[in-house]
Amino acid sequence: MKLSLVLFVAWLLAACTHKQFPPSGTSLAPAQAATLIAKKKVTLLDVRTEGEYKEGHIPGAPLMDVLQEANFIKQIQSLDKAKPYVVYCRSGKRSKRAMELMLQNGFKQVADLEGGFQSWTGAKEK
Repeated sequence: MKLSLVLFVAWLLAACTHKQFPPSGTSLAPAQAATLIAKKKVTLLDVRTEGEYKEGHIPGAPLMDVLQEANFIKQIQSLDKAKPYVVYCRSGKRSKRAMELMLQNGFKQVADLEGGFQSWTGAKEK
């Protein structure tokens, strides 16, 4: 009986943890992304151009310009493919491409920020 209870609790914790991150290849609402970022449950990637990044970005997000596709693929090869990632661009189009490339290159958990940087209401830095 005690083993069943332990297994049930372990299953419940795993299910709750899994639900925090959306299915790979989908969008993540800004509020949900902010929660995961604050809890350090995801790694954030800015996939815009250098000029856009210098105008403002989400703190802690490294720049990996997806428009320079060959370089982007080279950069993502150094990342841990098992960790969860949230990618963002200005409005969402380029981040969808970045997400596709990451999934094609073996990443397991990738989502894009719904509405991109334009929809982000959290902290920003230059």
